[in-house]
Amino acid sequence: MPEAGLERAAEPLVIGRYAMFGEIASGGMATVHLGCVLGGPDHGHTVAIKRLHPKYLKDHDFLVMFHDEARIVARIRHPNVVSTSEVVEADEGIFLVMEYVHGETLSKLLRAARAKHESIPPPIAARILYDVLLGLHGAHETRSETGEMLDVVHRDVSPQNVMVATDGISRVLDFGVAKAAGRAQITREGQIKGKITYMAPEQVRGQVDRRTDVFAAAVVLWEAIAGRRLHEGLKDYEIVSRVVQGKLPKPSAFAPAVPPALDEIVMRGLTADPAKRWSTAETLARELAAKVELASAEEVAAWVERLAHDALDARAKKVEEIQLAAAAIEPPPASASNPVLASTEDAPVRGAPFGIVLTPTLHGGFPPPGAPATSEAAPSDAKKPDSAFELDSPFAEPAPPSPRVARDSSRSLPDVFSAAPPPPNPRSGALRDPELRPYVIALVVSALLAVVGAALGTYALFGPKRDPRRPAPAMTAPHDPAR
Repeated sequence: MPEAGLERAAEPLVIGRYAMFGEIASGGMATVHLGCVLGGPDHGHTVAIKRLHPKYLKDHDFLVMFHDEARIVARIRHPNVVSTSEVVEADEGIFLVMEYVHGETLSKLLRAARAKHESIPPPIAARILYDVLLGLHGAHETRSETGEMLDVVHRDVSPQNVMVATDGISRVLDFGVAKAAGRAQITREGQIKGKITYMAPEQVRGQVDRRTDVFAAAVVLWEAIAGRRLHEGLKDYEIVSRVVQGKLPKPSAFAPAVPPALDEIVMRGLTADPAKRWSTAETLARELAAKVELASAEEVAAWVERLAHDALDARAKKVEEIQLAAAAIEPPPASASNPVLASTEDAPVRGAPFGIVLTPTLHGGFPPPGAPATSEAAPSDAKKPDSAFELDSPFAEPAPPSPRVARDSSRSLPDVFSAAPPPPNPRSGALRDPELRPYVIALVVSALLAVVGAALGTYALFGPKRDPRRPAPAMTAPHDPAR
């Protein structure tokens, strides 16, 4: 998908505590924009802002899916997963604020390599997938606030959802169709989510677990080292047939330079029977590290810079323009119409986005595990965001959770997140608050002492005085009745 044109940095849309600038990617459900933080110590910090298409703002299922992505990602803390910091609701729409990663999607890098008739060196492809597998394992191991496994499955691992950064580190993004325990948006029976060309046989049948993502990652690795699509030129039913039967060619059939050990690792990941596949993404990653040469992060970074130099340079200049433009933008004042309800970093996440507990009636009776049906919010601090994502899957959704939620103004949209807690009742009295009582008593005692001191000082200055010419009264001993 061609990269969208960038708007002028001088014409941002201010949403909450962010300024949103030009569009850098677009998909069937959302667009991704460059943005920056306004105010605070992170003023001018670059972020990526994912904006839900206006046509979906009245679709409850899509809204829930959008918030689901934020809620899920909020609980995933791993350096190989693009982080989400906040969800903002404004009159202009709903926005997901993400970490900005300066790099390019693997799909664009693969296309650039093919356009130059180049093959990706196996050590570089293996290193990219090594990072991706570690990120997937981190997502698979995500737990609730009570320590229960959330059973997160990405379900859409593909080159479009792998960001290879200029620091040589690769990251997984876009958990919009992820499966997780307690997810509000439930997949209907017979509904398949993901890209058919990367689906495992069991996913086609609607049964997924972490090994489903292992299969998809193996497909991505196959395509990276073979230099072509695994199911190139085939129709959907043909793809399903060969995947279910396990009739897939080795990557070395198209790229003789692929080492035999890498061939074997990839083909085990593509086994039709999940029980014979790598049991976890981490196991596959360790096997790659043990038996295949992995490029260093510096080598991957040099490869990315060479293939995507022009696009990265243009984006870097746009980021500089945005940071300069941010200096001239007045940060929005904190007010009731622009509160920050919670964040991924400071808020105590309780199975819901940014520590905010979802009410069961809003999501068809499926609140996060262990979350009470009450509203709660915590203060927060935002993070950074994301880069040129490629959202060319019709299923590509924004990621739901550990972000913060800010609201610019009242909306008619369904309140997916509960509101901030009401202010304390002034009639309750400060003395009834056990935390304030000692301070109130100390203040009252200090005031009383000050009054008494002032009274004594006044008496000393203006009270009746004895005449010095008058003799002092004689001192007489007390009468002793024994005498």
